[in-house]
Amino acid sequence: MRRMISQPVEKSHPESPSGRIDFQFRGLLYSLWRLGRIPLRRPGRMGKVTLVLSGGGLRGLAHIGVLKAMHAIGIPVHEYIGTSMGSLICALAAGGLGLKDLEQLALSLKSSDILDINPFDLVRRGIRVSSLHRGERLHQYINRIIPIDSFKLLERPLLVNSVDLDRGEEVYFGSEGRDHIPIHDAVYASCAIPGIFPPLKFEDSYYVDGGVGTNLPVHVAHQRKADLIIAVNLGLPPLEHAGQPVAEGGMINIILQSTGIMMRRILQLQLREYYEYPLILIEPRATSRRTFDFEETDRSIRAGERAALNVLRDHPLLSLI
Repeated sequence: MRRMISQPVEKSHPESPSGRIDFQFRGLLYSLWRLGRIPLRRPGRMGKVTLVLSGGGLRGLAHIGVLKAMHAIGIPVHEYIGTSMGSLICALAAGGLGLKDLEQLALSLKSSDILDINPFDLVRRGIRVSSLHRGERLHQYINRIIPIDSFKLLERPLLVNSVDLDRGEEVYFGSEGRDHIPIHDAVYASCAIPGIFPPLKFEDSYYVDGGVGTNLPVHVAHQRKADLIIAVNLGLPPLEHAGQPVAEGGMINIILQSTGIMMRRILQLQLREYYEYPLILIEPRATSRRTFDFEETDRSIRAGERAALNVLRDHPLLSLI
């Protein structure tokens, strides 16, 4: 049963119009809290803001636009939690890479930077091959761009989720006891889409894409006592335009789209459990169905910025920071 608290508002001077408005606004927040929509906290005591970024392939570059919007509004981030592409953006931001450099890095990304299909293995090993791509280019690319490669050297905490393939357990690199792995290895593990990139082997275990477990680990932010959670979901958002049918994109696009649909259904069920969390959910509209669409980078960033500004501007929970 939810613990009831007294109405956390301070009396304003009765002759002050601004005071009456402030009192009425806080009263509205309290009413919303009573309805279970906003878990109210006393103004001025909000401290820890946690940013949770989902996976979503190159659609995840929209996270950069979200960061730009948060910076423009003046919202700080005290902890980062990321999945797959979200883990890469979190690692870059937590490592201190500036927004301009981050955006330029995304705009200059080419398929040859991260994709390295291995036709010889496919022919030689057939269905026993572990993945379509060797994963070496992606791994090297992540290693090259990560500004700080040790969780222990970061000024702000970073958690990267992945899944132990043999045990079926979800792990969070960067948490206590799991912060000795290099960040670039943790991020690669979180990005290792099964069948597309090979798992990461680390200390006798194999790790795959964090989205296999939880694509938007909001519950972890709550467990770590976040006062405000800003979560960005790019798993399978609505499209701005129809574009090419997924089936015409080939087997890989069909598999990834189908996986994305399942992940979104799971997320919808999970979000029902999060309604009491101090959560702001942002879902930018995708500009492409393809997981690896290198021509949509700029549009994705702008879509993320636009969605974040629309949601965050004047959001009631921000008044509690």
